[in-house]
Amino acid sequence: MLEVYLFINPISETCYQTEKKIINLLNESNYKIRFRVLPLLTLSTVNYAMEHVGLPCVMRNQIVDTLYHASLDYEAALFQGQKRGRDFLINIQECTLRNNFKYSEKMVRNVAQISHLDWKIFEEDRKSKLAVKTFRKDQQIAAEMNISTYPTVVLTNTKFPDYAFSLDPWKSFDKLKQLILQPDNFANFSTNCTQSQFLRPARLKE
Repeated sequence: MLEVYLFINPISETCYQTEKKIINLLNESNYKIRFRVLPLLTLSTVNYAMEHVGLPCVMRNQIVDTLYHASLDYEAALFQGQKRGRDFLINIQECTLRNNFKYSEKMVRNVAQISHLDWKIFEEDRKSKLAVKTFRKDQQIAAEMNISTYPTVVLTNTKFPDYAFSLDPWKSFDKLKQLILQPDNFANFSTNCTQSQFLRPARLKE
């Protein structure tokens, strides 16, 4: 089984476009694939988000708060199933981009409804200790994998447990495509790894 982990900023247009490209790519594969999208919130990602949109430094706390709550909401949506969670993420990204990165309670409620989430359960989950714990675990995974920028993809293959790769899907999309559509050549990729990072043997845990 191929395991694909995408680390993102939950309100980034670049990440939004990357998710759509990767999902389309996964749909082309006949291989069994486990796909997870993990939110990434670090000082560098906050700085990049602000610079990319051209926001002043005085808005830093607001941006951090928005990214944090968007991440918790995504974690809470996942509690109702991977598909609904990913639908929520895609929908909330689309709404955020259309509204100049504004993130409101009304928007979240509307997106939850569109994504077929149970609002009462979702509202409780997004404020729960479990959502915070899950978010922190994702940040720990990112730290252990040396993930510091977004979007970043990490791939592992159960047929080749000694190999794991981290790459920038924008700079190395052709390589990502090879790994996903030709997973039996996974081990050979290490010999042509100019735009990716070859990681020590690793498996991301639930």
